[in-house]
Amino acid sequence: SGFDLDGYKLPNVPKKDKKLVAYIGALVPQKGFHVLARAWPHVIKKHPDARLIVIGSSTLYDHNSSLGPWGVASKFYEEKEIIPYLKGKDGNPHKSVFFAKRLGHEKKEILYKALIGVANPTGISENCPGSSLEFSASGTAVVSGAYYGMVDVIEHNKTGLLGKKIDDLSMNICKLIENPRMAIKMGENGIKYVQMRYNWNNVISEWGRL
Repeated sequence: SGFDLDGYKLPNVPKKDKKLVAYIGALVPQKGFHVLARAWPHVIKKHPDARLIVIGSSTLYDHNSSLGPWGVASKFYEEKEIIPYLKGKDGNPHKSVFFAKRLGHEKKEILYKALIGVANPTGISENCPGSSLEFSASGTAVVSGAYYGMVDVIEHNKTGLLGKKIDDLSMNICKLIENPRMAIKMGENGIKYVQMRYNWNNVISEWGRL
């Protein structure tokens, strides 16, 4: 697949928020948000001022799904895999977490502003994960799992960080929060990588040769 980097640019690029982490993807098991939900309490323990914006919901693919009490995922997935790890003392989402649900073009502002982007940590169902390319095209370092299509679109230690375990995910997020210059450099590398590897001329030529 190709990516139109020029068409994805913002006229006014916001400054990086060095405490902001963003996730984008449907809130369904195969997109791995439950892995991030488990990792986030460890991030907050080390960095209480970190914030997580979650873009997406279970209705991204199924508009008729029955939602849980927070209204962001199916009842079972939300109650078993999200709420136990991300709830605050009042039972609502922890103050560090904001569920933006489904967004249109306004999501780009968040992707550009985030210091770190988290794409499906399980890699399940991913061939050429668009969420990772969107983060890289926004100049945002990507953190994910070293599985399936993720290893093809994220260059470890260059455009982002990959790992195998929940502890790796929390550790890699913390590493970039603690080293914002590293994260910003990875984001800059990501823009160059998308331009080089996923520009349409290259992709069309590859398909032609195939």
